[in-house]
Amino acid sequence: MDRRFLATVAAAVVLLAAGGAVGVIVGGAGLFDRQPRVDPTVTAFNSSDARCAEAPASEPRVDAGNTTRGTFLIIRANLTVSGPDSRLKNATLAETGLANYTLTYEGAAGDGTCPDGERAVVSTYVAFQVPHRGGEPFGVTVRYRNRVLFELRNGPSGVAVTRSSA
Repeated sequence: MDRRFLATVAAAVVLLAAGGAVGVIVGGAGLFDRQPRVDPTVTAFNSSDARCAEAPASEPRVDAGNTTRGTFLIIRANLTVSGPDSRLKNATLAETGLANYTLTYEGAAGDGTCPDGERAVVSTYVAFQVPHRGGEPFGVTVRYRNRVLFELRNGPSGVAVTRSSA
């Protein structure tokens, strides 16, 4: 074998080993994973007083915005409640699995009844954030008093309501 060829092969092997070692060190240190992310949390909540309505709009309106830190969502929905004296006090967001969350409306059931053909409805506004950017898949199940109201699923085409019973 030619000495020049042997030196070239030896240098290539050393460079390859050094590159692999640097990759393991940098990858193991998590330097590429240290991107700023948001914490999953509710950032704003508002609800109206309950009112009786004949045919309230029941489909939620969802607006989503993506940044390099995560996805920010706003949900506007009319929720059917037990009576016109019902109150919604808060909304909480809990992580229930890998990229799955549960948004829960919290409130007190009220007394009273609506006239025939009407039902008690509360208009709500909830803004929250999750640490998944752009087309990263995640799901949010929205609940009120042990019932699933609707589910949100994010994918490459954006956030979509996949099931609604609000």
